[in-house]
Amino acid sequence: MLSLIPPTALKIVNMLGFHGDRYDGISSLRNVCKSTCNFRSLFASVILLWYYLSLRPTIVYSQEYIYSGVRLAESIIEDVLGPQFTDSWILLYFTGLINKIKGNSELALENFQSSAVKSAHLRECKLLAYYEIGWCHLAQWNWSRASQIYIDLMTEARWSKGFYAYLAAISMGASGGSQIGCRAMLF
Repeated sequence: MLSLIPPTALKIVNMLGFHGDRYDGISSLRNVCKSTCNFRSLFASVILLWYYLSLRPTIVYSQEYIYSGVRLAESIIEDVLGPQFTDSWILLYFTGLINKIKGNSELALENFQSSAVKSAHLRECKLLAYYEIGWCHLAQWNWSRASQIYIDLMTEARWSKGFYAYLAAISMGASGGSQIGCRAMLF
C-alpha cells in the first residue's frame, strides 16, 4: 500500500521508517489479481482499480498514461471482477469512473446512479456515488441538478461539508442564483 503513495508523501513516510517501491507494489498486486479468486485477489483488484481510476488521474498529467490506466482497469473488470460481480455497486462505481474519464458523462451518470441505488444500505458508499453524480451534472452544465446534489451531500455527509457547500454555491452561481449561492456557503 505504501508504494501507491505519491513520491512527495512517500519521502515523509520513508523518514518514519516505512519503505515502498511503487512499481514492485503494483506488479505484486497484479500477480495477486491473477491468482485464484479469493479475498486477496478481490482486494488487490479493488486497490488497483482505485489506483488506476482515482489516484493516477489526479497525480498524472499525461493523457496517454491516464488512458493506459483506464485500459488496465477495464481488463481487471472484465477478467477478475466482471464474471462474478456484474451487478455490484462497486463494479458499477468503477465502470462509472471509466466512463467519466473517457468523457462519456451520460453513461457515467447511469453507472453512478445505479451504484447509488445498489449501495443504499452503505451510507458512505452511496454518498461517494452521489458525489460523482454531482460532477457528472457539472460536466453536462446541469447547474440546478448539481447544486441540489451538493446541498443534499452537505446535509447528509459527516465530512467535507465546506467543500460541498462550495460546490453547491458555484453551481447555483453558474445558474444565476448568486444570492442563494452565497447563502449556501454560509450553511
